[in-house]
Amino acid sequence: MAEQQITSFPAPSAESQHVRWLKYGSNVALSLVVVIALAAAFTYLAQSNAARIDTTLGGSQSLSPQTITLLKNLNHKVRIVGLYPRLKREAGQQDEYQPVVDLLDNYSGKGNGNVIAEMIDPDADKDKVSKLIAELTNRFGGEISAYKAFVAGIAKSSDPIDKSTQAELEKIDKLPLDKITDEQTYFAAALMRQTLATVHSQLAHLQTDLDSEQDQPVPSYKEEIELIRTRYTNVSRELQLVAGVLGGLAKADTVPAEIKEFSPVGADRAQAIGKMADGVLDSIDKLPKLKEENEFRDQIKSKSLIVLTDTDYRVIPETKVWTRPSRDILSGETISTRQVQRIFGGEQQISLAIMAMTSPKRPLVVFVRPGGPPLTMNMGQGAAFSLAAQWIGDYNFEVQEKSFGPPQQSPEMPPTPEPSAEELKNAIWVVVGAPDEMGTGTALSGALLDHLKSGGSAMLLLMAGSKLDAATQLMGVDVKGDYVIVHEPYPSDLKTGADQLLAYEKQLQFLKRINQYGDHPVVKALNGLETILVAANPVSVQTPLPADVSVTPILPLPTAPHCWGSRISMPELQQVMRSHETIPFNPKTDLDSTAANPLYAGAIAENKSTGARLVVVRLEAFLDDLASMQETDGETSKLPGSSALFINSIFWLSKDAGMLELGPRALQVGRIKPLSNATLAFWRLGVLPIGLPLLVVIAGILVYVRRAD
Repeated sequence: MAEQQITSFPAPSAESQHVRWLKYGSNVALSLVVVIALAAAFTYLAQSNAARIDTTLGGSQSLSPQTITLLKNLNHKVRIVGLYPRLKREAGQQDEYQPVVDLLDNYSGKGNGNVIAEMIDPDADKDKVSKLIAELTNRFGGEISAYKAFVAGIAKSSDPIDKSTQAELEKIDKLPLDKITDEQTYFAAALMRQTLATVHSQLAHLQTDLDSEQDQPVPSYKEEIELIRTRYTNVSRELQLVAGVLGGLAKADTVPAEIKEFSPVGADRAQAIGKMADGVLDSIDKLPKLKEENEFRDQIKSKSLIVLTDTDYRVIPETKVWTRPSRDILSGETISTRQVQRIFGGEQQISLAIMAMTSPKRPLVVFVRPGGPPLTMNMGQGAAFSLAAQWIGDYNFEVQEKSFGPPQQSPEMPPTPEPSAEELKNAIWVVVGAPDEMGTGTALSGALLDHLKSGGSAMLLLMAGSKLDAATQLMGVDVKGDYVIVHEPYPSDLKTGADQLLAYEKQLQFLKRINQYGDHPVVKALNGLETILVAANPVSVQTPLPADVSVTPILPLPTAPHCWGSRISMPELQQVMRSHETIPFNPKTDLDSTAANPLYAGAIAENKSTGARLVVVRLEAFLDDLASMQETDGETSKLPGSSALFINSIFWLSKDAGMLELGPRALQVGRIKPLSNATLAFWRLGVLPIGLPLLVVIAGILVYVRRAD
């Protein structure tokens, strides 16, 4: 065997201390240079390319999908100007500047080139404010003097109407109305007296509202004229009603002779006062067309948003962008006695302004009732609906009413102006399904059935005793009118504290607060918002479904506490209310609600072939939520679910689903507190250009010390 040669290699020589210094020192120096370069580049890019990331769970700091849809379909150039001063850091106030900046950045970023947004600080950019005023004056000048004169003289026009109404009221108060023996006639006379009293309040509130508008930085004379038109239209209608009742009293056999003698003369005087109101309305119709031009230079100060198109503009004052409730609904505490953050409604106001100025027409919504007094006028029990009419009017809908029967108490009352048959056919119906106590429910039921058969849209607000099954069954909705949704009794030792609604839930088994709405596009975005169910009927999907009809149940009952549909009549339920008895669950006769098979309190249906659409819910929940909104002066609600569902339903029924839930973001999420100048300097200079390189130096020193020897 050949002898193998083994090659040996010399052992590596040990590095000298000088070599190690050069080696590790060079590494530290190179790392230091790289880190400083990266930190400088990162700082430069971060400060020169601002970007916002919405980290909130509900995306409350981003534009809603509905606003994005509005901007995507926008065919007009829109300019949004924010007039807000920067918050001085030592002021200790809520920052209203930065949220507006962020919102306008969102609009310009999502506007597909059609939206230009800019911020002007009125305190620091006075030249820009002057240029804006000049631009608005030149672009939107018009015959403003006629409008100014009309608004300034409305008090003089109102004075004789108010004095005449007050004089008539004094005469009526001297009449022996309590001597009327017929209950129905007495109720009509009492309602007539109440209606006449509302004329004075209408005129008084009108002047207050006009004065408030004049106090705005940029008063809108066009809006003031429309406010006068609305109030005087109501006054004219109310005086017509008064004249009608007095005419009926003159013919009645159950009234004292003194009333019969007064009534025809009083009716003539009421008609004469009504003609004075009609004269004001005629004068409004004769005003020249106005593109608002206001004395901006003298009046505009600060804190407003201006939305401009090529042909029109809207000024949104601070009071509409930032709102604060005057009273807590649940506790009743006056909010002015404690610190409360104001609610930011900028997106709603801007999007509504854009929609109002760019929409080609206003869809018609008709409140339909079986009879009785008007729903959307400020009188009687229907007053709550006037707020609902105002809401949808703000969303660029026209609102009218239709009755399928005579006024509830006085057949002599003349009907209010109503839409034509053609207008009614194409309108969205909001049907108030009252009990058929007047025998007019058949006419309403038949009309609603025909409306849906012809492809119409309707929202049905059910009440106990409503007889509209034919219409709901046509659309595959089964309303269990013989059942009432209740929940198990709450523990007697449950502490409710200041939560008045919880106290009501504890006391009343048929009242339940819920915050889940279902998966239909109309309600999906509302999950998490609270509303209430009051004596609601279970609603289910009909089996089998009519051809081409799809039904989605909404408002599922919660699994805790246990809820069910109790087979109980309204008289029995009223007896339970009076006696505070417990409603037990009867598995033999009641409808159980479980996690696997929950009961629902509403439904949304659509016929794909005819285009008919129907939303079915319980009325009382809306009335309670409307009352809640009124208690807070219409600014914010602790029960926002019903109003949001109402608005969403109207949009869906108008075939404009892209605008669903275009309203204030109900879940207000706190913003990150603005950083002080010292904190910003620390992060910009101390952490990145200095801090990180210093860490590299320290790490290098540690490595060097360890390996130097």
